[in-house]
Amino acid sequence: MEVHHGAVGTGVSGQNAEVLIPASDVGAGRKSTTEHSLARDKCEVAQVPTVLIGDLCQKRFSNGERCGILKIDIKGAELRFLSCEEDFLQLVNRLVG
Repeated sequence: MEVHHGAVGTGVSGQNAEVLIPASDVGAGRKSTTEHSLARDKCEVAQVPTVLIGDLCQKRFSNGERCGILKIDIKGAELRFLSCEEDFLQLVNRLVG
């Protein structure tokens, strides 16, 4: 198991994305997609690096190994993630949302 910190679903790696973290701890998300839904909460803005899961896996598994199961829960950004990671998703046997 590995843990990586960053924003996914951006289509790029190595840049920064603004993430809103509400005081109510109901959920967090990228500023560009969640600002309206969190407008009533006082949110902390955090800068996090953007990552491509495919790049991380390619570095870790350089022989093209397959991913047996991938669990994603990224606060409403699942569709964006799926469209940005098409190449990697071809190596995933099971996807759980």
